[in-house]
Amino acid sequence: MSLEIRRADISDAKAISFLIMPLVEKYVTHELSEKAATAFLASISVDGIKQKLAHDFSYFIALSDNELTGTLGINKDMHIYHLFVSEKHHNKGIARRLLITAREAFSTSGIRQPFTVNSSMFARVFYEKMGFSAQSAPQTRNGITTISMKSHL
Repeated sequence: MSLEIRRADISDAKAISFLIMPLVEKYVTHELSEKAATAFLASISVDGIKQKLAHDFSYFIALSDNELTGTLGINKDMHIYHLFVSEKHHNKGIARRLLITAREAFSTSGIRQPFTVNSSMFARVFYEKMGFSAQSAPQTRNGITTISMKSHL
């Protein structure tokens, strides 16, 4: 499997949305109120991703044989909002490579601050393996339990 990771542009918004949407519908929205689920799904629609790309968000995408297999979305404050890998590509190091590539890209451009994330409980172990540590106890908001985490440079 050859893997290419690059910074996304506006033309990638549809593919990013199509990757994230079914994963969110399967793993996240059932924990949300109807109102929160509707708002979250709107934020990851094609238009929602385009708006993020146009305003202070960077996305990195992983392509395997020209198929989008993963994406990482991060804002200007170095807060990770989206890190998703297609189910059939789990446990292949794609999320790790996305995170490393983003860190290197920002470091090269002079941005050397820690990443933060509100991790799902499912992803907590992954972030810990990547050098993140919990900044608080798990918290539940809008029906989703997350844990605030921060990377170590």
